[in-house]
Amino acid sequence: MTNFSLQFYCFSKPFYYIRIIKEHEKASQQTLTELVISYQSGNVSYDAISGRLSLYVYDFPRRVRHWDQDRCSDFFEFVYPRIKKMADTFVFNGYPFEAYANISLRHLMNSFVHRKKMEELKETLFYQLCAAGSMGED
Repeated sequence: MTNFSLQFYCFSKPFYYIRIIKEHEKASQQTLTELVISYQSGNVSYDAISGRLSLYVYDFPRRVRHWDQDRCSDFFEFVYPRIKKMADTFVFNGYPFEAYANISLRHLMNSFVHRKKMEELKETLFYQLCAAGSMGED
């Protein structure tokens, strides 16, 4: 962040925003596992780690299945409500958070793909029924 934004934050709500800025600086130097453990222990707020977690989740389908940006954003919209719960429920057993997230995100990707296929199938059937003129003839 620039000095201007730091000064702006200092004048508006000094303690809260300075804390967030310091947490973001600290968060940018840590691995995701360290961030999540820091969040769980109360050393870092969720606001400080949510950006890194969101980027990881958004980029995951592109890295794994080479999805385009539109599909990645649809998947992110599907997963976004679950990101905080993933950070809350992670238990460190010697495996990094990334391993836990990868498994969870793969299952969510399968659910997402299945749900999209079902929506497309329903839409296709609806259009076929409309085209055939069988809607409303009961």
